[in-house]
Amino acid sequence: YGTLRIGCSNHRLLVDSHYDGNATLLGYRLMSLGGCPGMVQGRRADSVVGEVYLVTGETMDRLDRLEGHPTTYQREQVRLQDGRVAYTYVYQNPVSHRERIDGGDWVEHVRTRSQQWRRHGSGD
Repeated sequence: YGTLRIGCSNHRLLVDSHYDGNATLLGYRLMSLGGCPGMVQGRRADSVVGEVYLVTGETMDRLDRLEGHPTTYQREQVRLQDGRVAYTYVYQNPVSHRERIDGGDWVEHVRTRSQQWRRHGSGD
């Protein structure tokens, strides 16, 4: 759902993994932590957009280290909107002072922010 997605900064960690499609997770919400998102439990109507990969144990260990599992992010098994079961990382720190990412899509959030920055930076 965040920096591991296609085109994002940490996607390289999944280069040898099998992409199994896009997914939506209901009941969670995405918060901006600055350079990356944090996913937390939300309301039933909240959702997060992500991608699913089939990974090896070695890759899972690398992802756990990246995510600071189990202290910063806790790896949890979840049921996706389409019924598939997957692991994801849930942020473990308070988020009350963080910006909520409407729509639950980190890639769209970054793209929109970049466009806003370019417009404001160009004097428009």
